[in-house]
Order: sequence, then C-alpha cells, then structure tokens
Amino acid sequence: MKQNRNTIKIVYGVLSLIVIGMFALPTASADTLDGSEMDFTDIYYAIMEFDLTDMFSAEAADPKTHYVTMAAQELPNGQLAYKMVEHLIDNKDVTEKRYGANPTPSIPGPVLVIDEEDAVILTLENELGRDV
Repeated sequence: MKQNRNTIKIVYGVLSLIVIGMFALPTASADTLDGSEMDFTDIYYAIMEFDLTDMFSAEAADPKTHYVTMAAQELPNGQLAYKMVEHLIDNKDVTEKRYGANPTPSIPGPVLVIDEEDAVILTLENELGRDV
C-alpha cells in the first residue's frame, strides 16, 4: 500500500515536470534561437519550488486504528486454527469486504493488512469449548 502511494507521487512529479516543460517553455522559431526573447525565470522558480521530499516521505498518511476480533477454533483433525470474527478500521466494518461473507478458520490465521503507524487492538476469543 505504501509503495503504491510513493509510485503515485513519483508519477505525479514526473507529469508535473512535463507540464511545466510544455506550457512554461516558450516556443522558439529559427529566428529567435539566439535566446533574446526567452525568459527562463518562471521555469527556474517553478522547478525550485517543486519539493521532492514530498514524494519520498517516510510518514504514513492518515494513521488508522484497527479493531480486530479473531476466534480460536479446533479443526476436525485436532489442529488449532483462527478465524476472523470482526475487523473494524476507525469503526468502519471491513470484515466481509476483506475476508468474505462467512470467514472460515485457517492455519495460519487471517492476514491483517495495516500501514505504518496504524494501531491494532486485537481481541482473541476462545471458541474451543475448553481451556488451553
């Protein structure tokens, strides 16, 4: 996820430079190639104000809080597995979207996708019918 944001920022930066080149550079004909009518001041300032650090920021955008509830269950073969019961991101339910309408127990348990600086509150329920 983080890599996709950086890729978008890089593409945006490259496109910005292309647009600057297309609209800010004056067109030159054969008789104006001596540079007397060309003013590169605006181009210089546009390039100097372009901040590359925004493209490579190490900070995550919009840290979120994940409230995850999983259940431990015993499979018919006796192995312990985990199933997703509920996954909320900032109190918005994403369980069905990410794990299906009826999540089944799995080994290893469900994959949690989080971004850097996100907080995770995990609740594990015992559905084994016995203490472990």
